[in-house]
Amino acid sequence: MDDMNMSANEVEGIETGTELEEVNGNSNGGALFMGIVGGVLAYAIIGGVKKLRTIAEEKYIARKLAKANVEAVQEEATVFEETQDEESGEEDEE
Repeated sequence: MDDMNMSANEVEGIETGTELEEVNGNSNGGALFMGIVGGVLAYAIIGGVKKLRTIAEEKYIARKLAKANVEAVQEEATVFEETQDEESGEEDEE
């Protein structure tokens, strides 16, 4: 009975040792590769987000300036119409 237990323990010891060696040998290269790939992807994503943010800010500023220009043109047109009305009113009085 003791012989059977010893042989079973020896087999288990050998199997766990080979499993650990296989796992350690394969995981280091994969982890390094995935770290490099992850870093490249993060760099690309950050760069893309910065470019999109710049484009969005430019469009927002352009839209805001266009709106301000339209309001200024409308204000000038209103002032111009008022001055024409005043001038035409003065001509009628003479």
